[in-house]
Amino acid sequence: MEKIIILILMFFFYNCSFCQYQTSYVVKDTLFVNFKNEFYSKIANDSIKKIYDQQKRLGVSNGISSKYRFEDLEFKSIPIYTFKKNSYLLYSCKKDILSFIDFENVIIFQKVIIIKGDIILNFLITPNIDIETAINFDLNKHYGLSKSDYENDILNNFREISPISIKNEIWFRRKHNFFFYLMGIDGLFEVEKESGKVFVNLSYSKERLPINQYIRQEVGERKIKTLSLGYYSDIMGCDLLDNQNCQDINPEPDGFFVKVEYK
Repeated sequence: MEKIIILILMFFFYNCSFCQYQTSYVVKDTLFVNFKNEFYSKIANDSIKKIYDQQKRLGVSNGISSKYRFEDLEFKSIPIYTFKKNSYLLYSCKKDILSFIDFENVIIFQKVIIIKGDIILNFLITPNIDIETAINFDLNKHYGLSKSDYENDILNNFREISPISIKNEIWFRRKHNFFFYLMGIDGLFEVEKESGKVFVNLSYSKERLPINQYIRQEVGERKIKTLSLGYYSDIMGCDLLDNQNCQDINPEPDGFFVKVEYK
């Protein structure tokens, strides 16, 4: 049953792998990533503005819209990348995971951090991951949040959390580096500007790990393949996201220097 589901998903998503627009490319051993900062920022601003305005219109008590003016808020966008569709067929533990990260996301996923002064008020993931997943996989139905679900899940959660200073955040302390998330995988990934190397920062460890070491030891090949299909939880009771670490392998050397170009 699980194999049938995987084959169906692979067929559906692999057909989309050739319709990407190019925002990353390789020259010799350098992987160039074009990050459209203004584009991400505009999407973040527009998304938060819609939520802010609707929350204010509905009069949600203790919401961010009732305590702060929109123009006084700042937003920090951190992109969330997925894996290329062909990872299901081509990725193996031996290979460099950087070759399989889709820096050309058609759907612009991002974590938007809402800031007032030097305090983080809250954060949102846009667009809504559950909605996008349902659209992809529930092909026979139109998926949408009811008004009550929308208000409960989004508007009522659009409020100030326990105060967090941005000065404690890694992305604030190391502004010269580039940060991103990978959909379905724990950790904040960091591209060092000078060395071009990529590391992962984990909440439970003070030490950074090289990205390939982390993927091989803590994530595993099977999970990468499943995530590349675009599904981030179990399918019909099949545990597709179990960690199957890469054991007894002789990996290819990590050969990429990652250079981020801001546009």
